[in-house]
Amino acid sequence: MPVDKNLYFLQPTSDQAISVAKILNDHSLILITAVLLAHEKEPQYLKRIYNNIIKVDSYEELNKNNILVPFGASSTESLLKQSQIRLNKVAMSQNVLAVYDKPNFLKFCTEHDLPVPKTYLEESLIPDTAYPIFYKQKHEKGGGIRGIANSSKELPQSFQEDLIYQELIDTQGTYGVGFIANEGNLLTSYCHFEEISYPSSGGSAVVVKPVKNPRLIELTKQFLKQSNYSGWGLAEFKWCSRRQDFVFMEVNAKFWASCELALRNNANFNKYLFGVDSKEDDIEGIVFLNRALSLSLIRALNIIRKNKNLSIVMYPMLSKVIAHKLLPKQLIKLIKKIIH
Repeated sequence: MPVDKNLYFLQPTSDQAISVAKILNDHSLILITAVLLAHEKEPQYLKRIYNNIIKVDSYEELNKNNILVPFGASSTESLLKQSQIRLNKVAMSQNVLAVYDKPNFLKFCTEHDLPVPKTYLEESLIPDTAYPIFYKQKHEKGGGIRGIANSSKELPQSFQEDLIYQELIDTQGTYGVGFIANEGNLLTSYCHFEEISYPSSGGSAVVVKPVKNPRLIELTKQFLKQSNYSGWGLAEFKWCSRRQDFVFMEVNAKFWASCELALRNNANFNKYLFGVDSKEDDIEGIVFLNRALSLSLIRALNIIRKNKNLSIVMYPMLSKVIAHKLLPKQLIKLIKKIIH
């Protein structure tokens, strides 16, 4: 049978890459090659998910005529620094690199009357009355240092030059708008509420549910139009009870960790990005089991019990996550020494 598309997945071990691979594996005319950098480990489970696996020293070695699909922040940024990224009928333009720089993104929002938290670019600028403070990295790397400090004594004492500090928006969860845009125009979108995250201070979704809110779409459209954004991504918001409005936290110019909900419930994403027709599942939400277990075994069981109507999504290495929660740390260290 002839192959219609051969896709090359960069950062193929990421949750979002595995989610997309599961969806596309239903289409027999698509082959997916996992691309690993030379220093990256090659877990055995990759052979069950991908048709081929290759290793390169640098993404620059890859043939630009191939369909390269970057999934994490580092691979997306790396490709964008070389040229635009095209997937089917959608092109991510190089100007979206601007959102990787958080101070630049926040400045842009302020200049265009888009609501953002009060931000301090240096620790010395934080008044005592501003605590508690949320801190995170200045440049998007995917994960990284982030957390909440109730006083200056709780702020990280290392890598301070890499951090920004923000007013703590102390409301439950995070709202997201996954989108595809072309030259500032919204082509399709999907809104969700990230009820629980791992890490709890801000990370990837543990429990995510659909939500309908015109204000989220309105703010996302404003940003896309004013920045002339082309490509895909996720706009993240927190609800601020003091302002009685949503505030922009960041825009991630990449596939987001919980993209499976959007791709399963909105077939337009698969059509625009990969040129495939897929059915819409209309699921009520997802519990990401690996991340739930990373919180704690007891909490994971409570989350599942409270969300019986939601779909359970499991990723590879689940048994390893469970072992880390059940076995004493000293025993885990001993096992690692024996294995290696």
